[in-house]
Amino acid sequence: MPTLSIDRILNLIKKSGKTDKAITLDLELSNSAISEWKKGKAFPKTDAIVKLAQYFDVSVDYLLGLTNTKRPDKQEVSEQAMRVAELFDSLDEKSQAKVEGFLEALADQNKS
Repeated sequence: MPTLSIDRILNLIKKSGKTDKAITLDLELSNSAISEWKKGKAFPKTDAIVKLAQYFDVSVDYLLGLTNTKRPDKQEVSEQAMRVAELFDSLDEKSQAKVEGFLEALADQNKS
């Protein structure tokens, strides 16, 4: 298992704000599991990796360092895109059609 995955796991643990003990209890891991990982004395077993992925709502591939996307099945949307969607939803159908036409024309221009 690559060291990168350990770094990712430890980073998720740190960002969660929970103690190592709380996480080991939640996931039914041995009391020393996380401290062993931190010291490099052990690596998470397959079942622990699956539990961690579910617990932190990330993919196993992310934990293993195979992808940089935490949840490939969940599209990450920028705040700007969310704002545009909110504005679009606030328009009536006629205005939405105009915006859609404008965006398509703009996208076509950028292709050239």
